[in-house]
Amino acid sequence: MNESSKKPNSLEKIQNTELAKVGNILKITHKLLSKIKLVPYLKKNGKYIYVDSVTMKPVLLNNEYDDAHLFKDGLAQIKLKDKCGFIDNSGTIVIPPIYDFSYNFYEGHASVTLDGYRGVIDKTGKVVVPLEYDKGAVGFSNGLTRVVLNGKWGFVGNTGELVIPPQYDMVYVFHEGLAVVTRKKKEGFIDLTGKEVIPLIYSSASTFSNGLARVRRKNKYGFIDRNGKEIIPIKYDDAHLISEGLYGVQKNDKWGFIDKNGNLVIPLIYDYADKFYDGLARIILNGKHGYIDKNGDIVLMINYDFTNSYSEGLAGVRLNNKWGIIDKNGREIVSPKYDFVFPFHGGLCQVRLNKKYGYINKLGKEVILPKYDIVDAFFGEGFYEEDFNRVRNFYSKSFYIDKTGKEFREV
Repeated sequence: MNESSKKPNSLEKIQNTELAKVGNILKITHKLLSKIKLVPYLKKNGKYIYVDSVTMKPVLLNNEYDDAHLFKDGLAQIKLKDKCGFIDNSGTIVIPPIYDFSYNFYEGHASVTLDGYRGVIDKTGKVVVPLEYDKGAVGFSNGLTRVVLNGKWGFVGNTGELVIPPQYDMVYVFHEGLAVVTRKKKEGFIDLTGKEVIPLIYSSASTFSNGLARVRRKNKYGFIDRNGKEIIPIKYDDAHLISEGLYGVQKNDKWGFIDKNGNLVIPLIYDYADKFYDGLARIILNGKHGYIDKNGDIVLMINYDFTNSYSEGLAGVRLNNKWGIIDKNGREIVSPKYDFVFPFHGGLCQVRLNKKYGYINKLGKEVILPKYDIVDAFFGEGFYEEDFNRVRNFYSKSFYIDKTGKEFREV
């Protein structure tokens, strides 16, 4: 009888049973951790650990890191001894901390820097774009990422192949299958193969949106289609990109709106007109600020020195160098008292008062007092990013807060 055909003895059976139990425990633990929102927590010693966002109890074996970020795309960036790596939600280091700098993962890829050169890795740590570029390699669009080599821009594919050799002074991200490129201060468009499908004859060009791109030539603006044909003649002194189906345009110092075919929808009568947001466009008429709807009807004229566009149904207004908030009926939600107010995102608005930042909700209540030197908005793409925000004060390390103002740090 050969060795492979022997039946396992009692000890082997026990060992196999115990190993199976351990495996099941690990699976259960991993499943439980995947349901917990893990947030970096700053300790007094300046190190970060991960805690349960609800209980604030340490998880991931209480491992300490020199820096730690929120989970994005299933992985979290950590730093040890000034080097960047990544862990999964069990705390396992899946990509060793060997890089000088790294972006967070997005759609399965992360840009990394080592010894001054940039490349891209996947979630297993495999290098998919060689670390040999000076800049770029941040995010893929249509399977391509922008790179810089010897001062020139080109594109590399998501398997590392050089698709469009670096030859341009600047390139932009692909939109609708075309990308803006610049050479000798002239701009045009290339396709995904690198073919120049629209000649580099414009002094500026925007990316394509809804089949049209804004271009400027001889200090006049218009819009072209993907074949380079002028759909909206290049005759305007200024023009906005499309917003809610309309283009704001300026001619002879007056603003109005046209549709995608160039038809005049709202007459050019305004001293200024912003893009449409939340169904309304901010305008200035005879020195007065107000808002119009898509029919061109004046919805609101207000007696403030300056107004912002609406976001989530509310807008910032300025009076005597102080900012407040109004709703779509012009009702003051917050009387002007802040040094500045930002657009609403996720139900919160960032405010500045006496050089400190905080947040108010849509009722005008200060849910997070203005006490931080540096903050971001509660919005973005990725794992939990809309629920947590990184803040800091000068001369201290940054830490996270949630939308209630709960601080993830040891006091």
